[in-house]
Amino acid sequence: NHTHISYLRKLSKIYEGYVYCEKPPINKFEDLEIFDLINPSKIFFGFNYRYSDIQEFILQTKEKYDIGKLVNINMHMSYPFSIKENYKHSWKSDINKSPIGVIENLGIHYIDLSVTFLGAIKQVLLNSTNINRSGTADDTASISLLHKNSSTSQIFVSYATLARENMYFAFERGDINFNGSELNAYYPRETFNNEGLSICPPVVLSKSISGELLGSRSLRNCINYFINIASRNDSFNHDFFNKSRISTLA
Repeated sequence: NHTHISYLRKLSKIYEGYVYCEKPPINKFEDLEIFDLINPSKIFFGFNYRYSDIQEFILQTKEKYDIGKLVNINMHMSYPFSIKENYKHSWKSDINKSPIGVIENLGIHYIDLSVTFLGAIKQVLLNSTNINRSGTADDTASISLLHKNSSTSQIFVSYATLARENMYFAFERGDINFNGSELNAYYPRETFNNEGLSICPPVVLSKSISGELLGSRSLRNCINYFINIASRNDSFNHDFFNKSRISTLA
């Protein structure tokens, strides 16, 4: 991550072609100026979860069921990378190379996913810590986002706690959950037992997909999108560029 800024600065001066840059674009606040120096029509940032099966599943659910607007996203994504020996020698554990630690390496995916679904951010609250102390960078973080449309996101990411993948999308009249192996849609909100008490609605739509496959497919789709635009000598969507700026600033 810490190398991105030097390449972007150099390329902005000498190169007019297409550039694929991995996320995050930068990892230091003072480098935000780069967004004003590069060409948003030719520079593409690899926020691959924008192109995942999650988006398709949500669209399918909204087409079939009146679940309303998305009001909250809750994500828990963790795996104990920091207990492995190779983590100690990784740039991800080095605060000089990864000053924001697990947030910039893992959390950035889900910050951007929240921005993609819920828009610009009004306020950020976070707590970041180094639990295992296998390196100098923080390995665990909790992030709360208040979006400008009054919706909210909560994100927990860790390289220290046990392996778990969970994303929960709460809509006005239905919910969608990814549990690491399945995408499930719950509907309708007005679901009651014989005593008239609210109970969990039934699963009305389901798709089996592992977290690994979800990630690899999204990366493939992301790269294919880049190649498709570049091969046609077309321009990237400026809205994608602006969302990259928002996610990075957060």
